[in-house]
Amino acid sequence: MASPFKFFRTYSSGIMIVMVILSMLLFTMDGLFSDPGQNLWLLGLLLGGAVFGVAGISQGKWLQWGIGGAVLGALLGLILPSFTESGGLSTALGVISEEDMQEMELRRAIANRFLMQATEESFGAGTARFAPLFGFNHRSNREDVVFGRMMRAEAERLGITVDPTMVKEYLARCTSDKLTKSSYLKIRNSLNYEGRPLSEQKTNEILGDEIKARMAWQMTRPRTSTLPPSPEVYWEYFRRLNVRQQLNLAALDVTEFVDEVGDPSDADVSELFARFKTKFPNEVEKGSPGFRLPARARIAYLELDSDTARAGLEEITDEDIQAYYDENKETPLIRRPVLPDLESADETEEETATDEAEAKEGVPAAADGTPKSDAAEASSPEETTSEEPAPEKTEKPVAAEPEAPAKAEAAASSEAPAEESPPQDDGSCEPFVADEDVANEDEAEEPEADEPAADEPATEDNTEAPEPAKSSPADEEKRPENIPSKDDTPKAPEIPDLPDLDDVEATALPEVQYEYRTLDDELKKQIRESIEAERLREYVSAKMDAAAGQMDLLARERSKVRFGLIEQDADRYDGFGDEQQEALKGLRDQMRPQEDEWSEQLKAYAKKNGLAYSETPMISFSQFLEEEDYPIAKATEANDNPMLASQSASVAEMVFQGFNYDEQNNDAQLFLVRQAQRSSMNLEDGQSYYAYWAIDFSVSHIPELDEDGVRDSVVLAWKKIKARELAQKRGEELAEKVRNSLATEGDDEKGMAVVLKDETANGTDDGAALAVRVTEPFSWLRTSSASPMSFQQQPASLSPIEFGDANGGVLRKVGNDFMSSVFEDMKDEDVSVVANADLSKYFVVHVTNRFPTPEIGEDGLKERFATEGQQFGFRQSPIIGVMNRELGEPPNFEWEKNVWRRYDVDPDAEDE
Repeated sequence: MASPFKFFRTYSSGIMIVMVILSMLLFTMDGLFSDPGQNLWLLGLLLGGAVFGVAGISQGKWLQWGIGGAVLGALLGLILPSFTESGGLSTALGVISEEDMQEMELRRAIANRFLMQATEESFGAGTARFAPLFGFNHRSNREDVVFGRMMRAEAERLGITVDPTMVKEYLARCTSDKLTKSSYLKIRNSLNYEGRPLSEQKTNEILGDEIKARMAWQMTRPRTSTLPPSPEVYWEYFRRLNVRQQLNLAALDVTEFVDEVGDPSDADVSELFARFKTKFPNEVEKGSPGFRLPARARIAYLELDSDTARAGLEEITDEDIQAYYDENKETPLIRRPVLPDLESADETEEETATDEAEAKEGVPAAADGTPKSDAAEASSPEETTSEEPAPEKTEKPVAAEPEAPAKAEAAASSEAPAEESPPQDDGSCEPFVADEDVANEDEAEEPEADEPAADEPATEDNTEAPEPAKSSPADEEKRPENIPSKDDTPKAPEIPDLPDLDDVEATALPEVQYEYRTLDDELKKQIRESIEAERLREYVSAKMDAAAGQMDLLARERSKVRFGLIEQDADRYDGFGDEQQEALKGLRDQMRPQEDEWSEQLKAYAKKNGLAYSETPMISFSQFLEEEDYPIAKATEANDNPMLASQSASVAEMVFQGFNYDEQNNDAQLFLVRQAQRSSMNLEDGQSYYAYWAIDFSVSHIPELDEDGVRDSVVLAWKKIKARELAQKRGEELAEKVRNSLATEGDDEKGMAVVLKDETANGTDDGAALAVRVTEPFSWLRTSSASPMSFQQQPASLSPIEFGDANGGVLRKVGNDFMSSVFEDMKDEDVSVVANADLSKYFVVHVTNRFPTPEIGEDGLKERFATEGQQFGFRQSPIIGVMNRELGEPPNFEWEKNVWRRYDVDPDAEDE
């Protein structure tokens, strides 16, 4: 038997050549191997070349065989991924699989959840909606996280790194340094990642990735605010803010014309679905359909309105009112302070002042104008035993230097008693004169710091004290009455000890007198309202707590059934992989019939207890807020304080913010009982109180055509596109009638309302009646009417178009395109057909009462424009913000398109 090494010894030279080539490729192409989008064909090339090269050695054609094997291996590497990969997004960064996509979405959700909880921990409950969330404002969450992935690649290209210190500083800025360590740990432990609480390292990693992406976005996107617009641009936006007009309009709803459109073929449906299945509505262009499903939920709730609650209250009797009066006499409603009679009080004060003046007449006054007797009475008994007044002193009074208060205090302390009481008028202290009095004496001379006081004996060198300066008659006339002349210097006023506040008698302040209101009709009405409000709170609280308790019982029963099913096949649901996620979705479908039964029980409970039961279809966050049929969406957490209630998160936010792509977490958000209340701006509507929960949820995804309700939505979208042509045509017919009437002179001219009075929307006898409505005057842009804060200029924004008739309301789905049509494309008194933002309605529009116009008033507007430009250069104009934003949108849009191209990303290709 031949040795196994004989083959290697025979062909050692060829094998060495192949091995060297493979080694060189391995070390030089290591970077390419790290790219998952390229490693399969490279691996096929190398393996194919190696295997076929060795096999060809025996034939003496190892090179030819090696080249052929390399080509074959590369082809297999390119073809196999199309058979093995399902879903996934092909990019220059590699293939982003469905698992990678869910991972990025989960990390983004964790980062934003962390910021929301940190905001609440720092600023209080209900402030989570003000958290600075991560994201780039894309309409699709998946598109947004993919863009974030590209921004992280940009950050790596620019050398941007984020360490734990930067994460800490970022959180400190977001929370104004109010996030404590205990709150930080509490948030971390409340968030799960990979089946365990969030660790310190993973927190820094997740937040650091999002911060890095945001830094790259801020550094690379264009800055258009530095571009100087031309004067024509300023004038255009200035006119948008100052030109006003009214509209007469009649709406044509596209749905009125859907029945006139035939059904599409299967090919039409498939084609439309294929084009827009990855898009949201209006994403491609104005009015374009979109069949990608956003995150949706189904909400059920019990409602109690204030009128129904009042009807359930007991009648308030006179005995109830009397009892309330007796038990609450000391409350401000019944006990009120007695206001003094101002006239009698003034007379009393005048009499008192006259008596005091007469009693003190002839008594020598102290230096401050206070009678001497008052000062003597304020002094202590030991210091006022002598009845003889102190001898008069004619020397100039001396005060401590203002520049050296310390020296003055030292001098005073040498003369003061041990207990540091103020100096008394007993002849042992110098007269006290305030510093400001001395400063007002023009001829007063202040002694130097080292000179003795005027009345002190001469020093050992027998230096005489200076004589006091004489005051002139003019100075005497200028001197106020309460300042003594220098020739007749009075004694210093006595400053009594301040009494201890604890020893001040209560009678020092006038006692407030109170009286009790008479139980008249007005007070009875107020008491009745107080009793009703108190009983209403108690009734509503008891009613809604009982309803929430009933819902809790059903939720516990559901949990018991659900966990019982999980225990029967625990291995199937254990873990966090795709198989477990699908199993949990199947479990939810399995429980749906029983959940419907529990919903029926809740309906019966509502009917029995005077509550209203409501249930939404599967609805998105935006639809939930916009639909007028579901006012609960804007309700907030129940709170007696309306200020706190207004700052709380809405029901829509509370429902949707807890869901993500983790099925286990989603199920924990279902049948979670919460309460809310809604106060209407219209006082007649009162309040509504709710106990609610979410009963189903679906994550955002690209649907299949056979998915429940999807085909119907595609058919309806196809019909609406065709119906727009009919609505436009009908609008032109009606507009022509209005134009012809307005062009008629004299008595035959009729307004739009009269011309279209008997018309229907679609022109048929059974069509919807056409209503002509008139708007209030409005401009394209407006500034907020709120008071400016911190002297900041109020920015301009798109004006709402309000109706001026009794029904009121606002014209919805109006954007810049609509404003451009009615302000720029139409002149005053023009009539035309204009569509709204999503082409769901077409309006026959008559522009009227525009001012100013080029013919009337525009010259004055130009003067104002020139004046503002000369004075401020438009730096303080409210148009600057909206102008920069709108001018910046095109370059930002083009920049983002270039980013997508650079990374070879087609967001529409995901999940295909």
